[in-house]
Amino acid sequence: MSPLVLHSRRRLTPPAAVALGFLALIAAGTLLLSLPFCSWHGHLGLVDALFTATSAACVTGLTVVDTGSHFSPAGKLVLLLLFQIGGLGILTVSSVFALLARRDLGMGHRFTLSEDLRTGGIHGLRRLLLGVVSFTLLIEGLGALLLHLSAGPGLGAGRHRAFAAVFHSVSAFCNAGFSLYPDSLARFLERPLALLSVALLVMLGGLGFLLSFEILGRLRRRPRRRHFSVQGRIVLVGSLVLWLGGTLLFLWTERNGALAQQSPGRQLLMAFFQSVTCRTAGFDVFAQGLLSPAGTLGSLLLMFIGAAPGSTGGGVKVSTVILVLLLLRGYFAGRIRVDVAGRSIPDTVLREALAVMSAGLVMVVLGTLLILLTAHVALDRAAFEVVSAFGTVGLGVGLSAELGPAGKLLLVVIMFCGRVGLLTVALGLAGGWRERHFQLPPEAPMVG
Repeated sequence: MSPLVLHSRRRLTPPAAVALGFLALIAAGTLLLSLPFCSWHGHLGLVDALFTATSAACVTGLTVVDTGSHFSPAGKLVLLLLFQIGGLGILTVSSVFALLARRDLGMGHRFTLSEDLRTGGIHGLRRLLLGVVSFTLLIEGLGALLLHLSAGPGLGAGRHRAFAAVFHSVSAFCNAGFSLYPDSLARFLERPLALLSVALLVMLGGLGFLLSFEILGRLRRRPRRRHFSVQGRIVLVGSLVLWLGGTLLFLWTERNGALAQQSPGRQLLMAFFQSVTCRTAGFDVFAQGLLSPAGTLGSLLLMFIGAAPGSTGGGVKVSTVILVLLLLRGYFAGRIRVDVAGRSIPDTVLREALAVMSAGLVMVVLGTLLILLTAHVALDRAAFEVVSAFGTVGLGVGLSAELGPAGKLLLVVIMFCGRVGLLTVALGLAGGWRERHFQLPPEAPMVG
């Protein structure tokens, strides 16, 4: 096959459409959040409004002001809409409205939507779209009901309680991590069912819609295949390993630190919740600054890996990391091909996985360096905030609010690239791929 290179096109490519859609959502959110009626006291400055809108639209959760006390009910509603649309994807939401208005989706729109949802094809998109929205509203509704019933007085009373339940349910399923309380969800440590409900919402959102539908199909005893797809196996096994491994890691590293003075049952709950929320959710039940060095490094790894492709989460994605590890194992074992569950993984997919992971590492390193140059902060604090922004996690050590305009704008760029995807941004700027009809003479430089 001929190699592929980038080129410019007049037609709006799918990556460009995805990127522009998020930019439009961020711009609208910035405008609304900067208006006086969205804040209790005056209005939010332009840079802070842009930061908050980007954090919400990119389902990150990093904040520069206290969400519960600064924003009015209108401002909180704007935030909810931003991370609901950002979690589903603006193309998904706009397509559903088009279908409800009985408008047909053009072929170009179908291809763009297919790439955004990672479906691998354009067949059955209408049914998939309606399924995604129905599944989302059902899970978020059940989650809100569970929180309303189990969260206790800490959630509030009356209409505020109902809105808080919906707000946190949507925030959890979309892996946004926005909370109405200054201590995030620490106030619910006495309510294990409430925390487990949030954790379940985060896990479902992080698995992705396609895998969730695949699991539901098997539970209905009508699977289209005898076994899970290769994608499903990779994501499901990888996620289970990360959830369990993260829980054991935090139990071990934080037993005399962040989890000290807690009962064994409480320690298990907090370690499990930290393991889940590090996978792009952003809620916390203790201050992240209390983590030990080993716990901090574990959190950085989980945040960088992130959730599943086609999910509401971010990061380089669990399937990317697993494919790179399988590729390395194959090299060390002297094997050229990578096989998973009786299937051979194409070289183009492996190259894309390497590109995504390498680009992510470069962005994290450069972002951390630039933060250190713009603000006099410790390396671990800068790295934690940058990885949290890139993985669209939202766990923080309070650095975002301390940064000047340059530092905040840098995190805005990192959050955007982390949510949309570095390759999507690059392809959107370059105009897509083009097949080159000639090949240059090969020459192999030394590596390693």
